[in-house]
Amino acid sequence: MKKLGIILFVVTLAIIVSSCGDDRPIEPEYELAVFPIPDSLALQPPSIIWEQSAEKHAITLVIVKADWCGYCHQLLEQTLADSTVMGLISNNFNLCIIDGDSRDTLRCEGNLCTYHQYVRDILKVKGYPTSIFFDSAGNEIARAPGYLDASAYAYLLREVYNRM
Repeated sequence: MKKLGIILFVVTLAIIVSSCGDDRPIEPEYELAVFPIPDSLALQPPSIIWEQSAEKHAITLVIVKADWCGYCHQLLEQTLADSTVMGLISNNFNLCIIDGDSRDTLRCEGNLCTYHQYVRDILKVKGYPTSIFFDSAGNEIARAPGYLDASAYAYLLREVYNRM
């Protein structure tokens, strides 16, 4: 009985070790559309979010991300690269992406603060990525913390747009 336990342990360990050695990237099950990501994906100061919203679309989408965040990279490089998602965003929303860990400063309610402080204290972001939707008056109308794939993100965008 003891030998059987040792054999099971060794076999289990061998399976675990062999599955950990594969460093090949996981290929997506679907092909992403090649769609140019517009310049609006650059970091923009929050003070111009509302100005853009009043001039272009009634809803502004703010995506808060961090450079070290794997899910943020997936959201920006895969979800936003989807032609349906990018079409919905470019036709219906102003887009602003903020680096939530940036130590760059900005004027925040009359004082200087970092983007990190702005995201934490004003936008109340608790994790990355977070997508926040604002109306043209600057009122938050929806929030989606976490990563969403292209189909889920497209659904979210349609729902938020249809509520306005």
